[in-house]
Amino acid sequence: MKATTLSGCLTLLSVSAATANGFTISTTSTSNTVATSTSRRLHKDHLSNVHPSSIRRVTRAQTLLQERGGANDNPLIGGPEPGFIRRLLPFVAWHRVPDWLTYARCIAIPLLAVVFYNEKGYDHVASGVLFAFASFTDWLDGFLARRWEVTSSFGAFLDPVADKLMVSTALILLSGRYGQIVAIPTVIILAREIAVSALREWMAQRGQRDSVKVGFQGKVKTALTMLSLTLLLLVPYPMSGAADDVLAKLYEPSLAMLYACAVITVTSGSVYFKAAWPVLTEGR
Repeated sequence: MKATTLSGCLTLLSVSAATANGFTISTTSTSNTVATSTSRRLHKDHLSNVHPSSIRRVTRAQTLLQERGGANDNPLIGGPEPGFIRRLLPFVAWHRVPDWLTYARCIAIPLLAVVFYNEKGYDHVASGVLFAFASFTDWLDGFLARRWEVTSSFGAFLDPVADKLMVSTALILLSGRYGQIVAIPTVIILAREIAVSALREWMAQRGQRDSVKVGFQGKVKTALTMLSLTLLLLVPYPMSGAADDVLAKLYEPSLAMLYACAVITVTSGSVYFKAAWPVLTEGR
């Protein structure tokens, strides 16, 4: 009798537990359904407040990703609507144009050396125009990258490297042509570039690269350096046989600008080292 009563109690407890469990599952399922319905309703309300142009931009970016198999380093997500030329030529990979300009600047480096030593009478004009083109692409690729809101890891690495290689090549070539009067600012500029590049690399390893990012003085130095080198490359050589040439009159102004670049190089470099000094002296 006791065994029968105990068995009945156990059966009743099992049924009660199953009923409670079922109620819990049912309650959880109902809660999930309500939450999902609420989420969908809120999402629908949010989309109703989004501007149609924003939706089109995201849709266009998703289409680009699908066309490129998801292997895109810089999709135009959130970027501006394409202009007339980009709409006219949609098959062109416009997001790669800034990188292509950087590649062109790299190709111009050995070409500059070849043209510089090509004694055909107009080598100074050709080398000056080539360097001016390379300098223009330095501005243009950055402008397009900001305008179209496109970036690439490789482009971010190669762009400053190409600039430094181009400027260094021109400085070395001109130092060999004019001797110590150009070699002195060349040494100052190149020494500063190497030191600041090493400083930025070291600060990046410590996660503080932003504290030594390019400032206003650095941008002025870069622009003035490229302008002075362009003018100096345009000067005919030797100048003894071209005294009446208009381009020969650019020698002194361009040389003055190059020395001004050397001064700004030192002052701008000191700003970077001053900003990094607390990190450099940690633990001393």
